[in-house]
Amino acid sequence: MSGELLLVGSIPLDTPEDVFRTFGKPLGKYLFAMPDGEVGPRRHWISRVHYQVLAAHPELEVVQHPAPDENGVERQHPRNAADAWWFRVRDGFDRVRFGDPGWRLGYARDAINSYFVFRTMKEKGVLSSHLRFQVSIPMVNSVLPPRIFPNQKDIEKVRPGYEAATRAEIAKIVEKIPPTSLRSSGIARPRSRTPTGPLRDIRLKGQSNAI
Repeated sequence: MSGELLLVGSIPLDTPEDVFRTFGKPLGKYLFAMPDGEVGPRRHWISRVHYQVLAAHPELEVVQHPAPDENGVERQHPRNAADAWWFRVRDGFDRVRFGDPGWRLGYARDAINSYFVFRTMKEKGVLSSHLRFQVSIPMVNSVLPPRIFPNQKDIEKVRPGYEAATRAEIAKIVEKIPPTSLRSSGIARPRSRTPTGPLRDIRLKGQSNAI
């Protein structure tokens, strides 16, 4: 019976434990894998990367940020596409790179922390023993859409570095979480290159091989 349902990841509760108890416990027997729900800042999907990663990069300049709320207080996530973060590459930089490989984007850190909760709840019998831990990461082209760069030439200065950072995050997840416990979902190949090394067994969107 397991494997009949797939949760794509977007469950906007407050904590991974909330997600696992609310959905993992009753739906566990129908699932092959359980996501942590994209909680906290990740509930805002790609805008979380915009304000936590891109806005802090010294080689990028913020052109527009979301308008404040009705009380004049800052908003980190936009109301709509027109209210989104916009960026430009600062003069003098032809290639934007991201440091601290494996940790810079925050996906590996969140996955490792959520996996601890997942493993503990499996040990306590809250989650079904057959479940794997599901990790969902947006595609590079989703995080860096053309609309957030007024100068379209800036896109190609940023995407290769962000692709490398994404690959490093995936490799760190594979390194830190036991392969027998892990399943990836929604991780699409940045551009169209074939993964190598520790990434070759990760299930990519539209493919059947899985860890």
